[in-house]
Formats: sequence, structure tokens, C-alpha cells
Amino acid sequence: MRCVVRNNIIVASRYHRHSDLRSIDRETYIEVGAMFDVIDEESTSGSQVFARNEEAKGLAMAVKALPEDAQHFLDLRHRQGWTFAKIGDSLGISDQAARKRWNRILDSLRKKLNSV
Repeated sequence: MRCVVRNNIIVASRYHRHSDLRSIDRETYIEVGAMFDVIDEESTSGSQVFARNEEAKGLAMAVKALPEDAQHFLDLRHRQGWTFAKIGDSLGISDQAARKRWNRILDSLRKKLNSV
């Protein structure tokens, strides 16, 4: 019985060793970023893209409705990536005052978006 089991193991290992199913040459490397791009493309439906575009249009209209100083503040914070300390220095206010102004601007945006 021991010989039969040993021979079965030897035959099975030969089969898998010479099989091309798990050949290391057949494996390909997938970059992590590329993998998420494929997942996003596959999981996004046309209606999701449409809804996202509508939300972006609504946000753009709400931002345009803000006063110019608020638009400038949003530009510094979000597009240029400035810190509250840097924004405060450029506007002549403290970083805490800049943070409070940012919160008031965001509250104003939320109200405009919810009213539409």
C-alpha cells in the first residue's frame, strides 16, 4: 500500500511540474494603480457618470454664486493646496480665522447645493 501511495504522489508531482497551467513564465505583473483603474471603469455605469457630471455642474454653479473673496479662498485651499497658515498669512489673518472662514464658505456651499 505504501508503494502505491508513493507512486501516486510521484505521478501527480510530475504531472503538475510539467504542466503549463502554473508556469512562472505565464504570470504577468499588474500594477496596483492600473488594477483600480480597471475596477473603476468596470463598476461605473452610464447613470453613475451622468449623476457625477450633474453634481459637478451643480457645484460649479454654486461656487460661481459665491462672492469673489470666497472663490479666491477656495482656489487657494483646494486648487493650489495651501495650508490654513499660508492662506492666513496672505490674507493677514490667523490660521484659526482662515479655518473658520473656510468652514463658513463650505456651509454656504452646502446650503446652495441643498436648495437646488
